Amino acid sequence: KLRPEFGGEAPSGEFASSLSNSVPIGFSIQRVRDGGGSVDLAVEGSHTRMGADFSYIKGVITARREWRLGPHESIATRLILGTASTGLPDQLKYALGGIDGARGFSKEDLLGRNILLGTGEYRVPVHEDVGLNLLGLFVVNRMQMVFFGDIGAVTERMEDLETIGLYRYDVGLGFRLHGAWAGLMPAVLRLDAAY
Repeated sequence: KLRPEFGGEAPSGEFASSLSNSVPIGFSIQRVRDGGGSVDLAVEGSHTRMGADFSYIKGVITARREWRLGPHESIATRLILGTASTGLPDQLKYALGGIDGARGFSKEDLLGRNILLGTGEYRVPVHEDVGLNLLGLFVVNRMQMVFFGDIGAVTERMEDLETIGLYRYDVGLGFRLHGAWAGLMPAVLRLDAAY
């Protein structure tokens, strides 16, 4: 159904306000280490005193590390830990699934105020120095295959992250096209399938 601002009616008892009345304020800090690792800290919040429909604060720490096994092979890992205040609408909760989460689940499957997610990837080259020009829109430089696994949980209470039975996992196979949009902006096109 459409939200009221788009000419529809909200289902009774369901959060229907758009997030346009949210006034998020946040910051992000990134520390990049020699050898292929980084740690990011991001904090975001809003308050009704700033004209928002609701008040919240949420923060997430993301650690990444990549180990080179050869000139083109690598193992990459990522760990995400996040938490948020109570009263957070579903639109702002952490989603376990999706392309940036546990790829075997959709973004709508598992939501919560707290998240702990780990990802591991083994990246193998398929073809280097491709030089494929897709109508001048995207120039492919190299192709890569990825074998991956994700494990994580989202919960409403932080202490529930200690409950092993809440964790979901997936394994999958991915394909990457490394290149540049219009030959200028570096980009990676990803296709992942997980179970």
